[in-house]
Amino acid sequence: MRREQLLRQAVNVQKTEANVMNEKLVQHSLLKREYETNQQLYDGLLNRMKEAGVSAGMRSNNIHFVDRARPPLAPVRPNKSVNIALSLVVGVILGGVLALFNEYLDNSVKVPEEVEQLIGLPALGVIPAVASIGTTSAYSRTLPAAAPAKAPTHELATLSQPHSIVSEAYRALRTSILLSTSKHPPQTILITSGQPREGKTTTALNLSITLAQRGDRVVISNDVGLSSFLAGVVSIDDLPRAVPHIPNLFVISSGPTPPNPAELLSSEPMVGMFSELRRQFDFIVMDSPPTITVADSMILAAHADGVMLVIHGGVTTRESLRQAHKLLAGVNARMLGVVLNNVDIRSADYQYYYTYYYGDYYRHMLEGYGYGHEPEEKPKRGEKKIGA
Repeated sequence: MRREQLLRQAVNVQKTEANVMNEKLVQHSLLKREYETNQQLYDGLLNRMKEAGVSAGMRSNNIHFVDRARPPLAPVRPNKSVNIALSLVVGVILGGVLALFNEYLDNSVKVPEEVEQLIGLPALGVIPAVASIGTTSAYSRTLPAAAPAKAPTHELATLSQPHSIVSEAYRALRTSILLSTSKHPPQTILITSGQPREGKTTTALNLSITLAQRGDRVVISNDVGLSSFLAGVVSIDDLPRAVPHIPNLFVISSGPTPPNPAELLSSEPMVGMFSELRRQFDFIVMDSPPTITVADSMILAAHADGVMLVIHGGVTTRESLRQAHKLLAGVNARMLGVVLNNVDIRSADYQYYYTYYYGDYYRHMLEGYGYGHEPEEKPKRGEKKIGA
């Protein structure tokens, strides 16, 4: 038994040592595996180092300096000269295209030639806009004999600034009207337009002033109704009222607006009134409503020796001009022509017009060599006091 116990103890010791050896075997296996991994990595790095050394040795033999690099004197990009040239070319082309497109969309009447092409009537005159007359243009300055102390007023330019370019344009219009008919000038003149705010009243006032300055007896009739006379409230002798400071100029206002102006304008008293006015005055200038919106102009056209159509240059459309002319032609109105009013002479179209039509004349006026500095005198007509 003693011997059996000793043997059993020896077996236990051997088992303990066997367990220890198993643990060491596991650690040995792990360390061996790590060693093999590190060995492979080292071999790979060593091979790469050898390859890199061989490659470096081969390249170093083929590389040598040919020329030292020098910094450029100017940048390669961007090329400013080319860019500026291209910008100018593109800008000119684009601007031309936009100008042509804008001109294509512009449907307004701008120059007298368009009037003749559209409706076959002559352009009696071109009245420049005061706003377009600047100090930079030689043609836009006031004539030497009448340097103004204040800015001219466009509404009565022929009175406040008789020697200005605007006044001279109205005098040119007066001459065109006096020469518009072959036998004698039209005694009764109807001034109308297609749409409102195109300058009818301004044209009527200034034309009447220029006719009165000529020595003719002129009456301005604002024929919206003449309601006081046509309704039998006043007599015809009470209608004309003299204009202060303007000899030979008389005004007949419209009076209270009646409910039926068209019927009053077509009445018998209207015919009798014109007969009496023709006997008393040399010229009768009628300021009428717009033709397209009101029928009064077409009624008054029957009493007029000539009808003058006023359009706003650069604003009135071609359709409006055609429509107004069509309406007046439908009542057999005796058309004298068209006046382009309130035009912007700074535009290229009117610069051309004024240069080639009025350039020399206005230049002489500005230099003081032309006429127009003295009041105009009407030629004597013998002892005849009134007449057409």
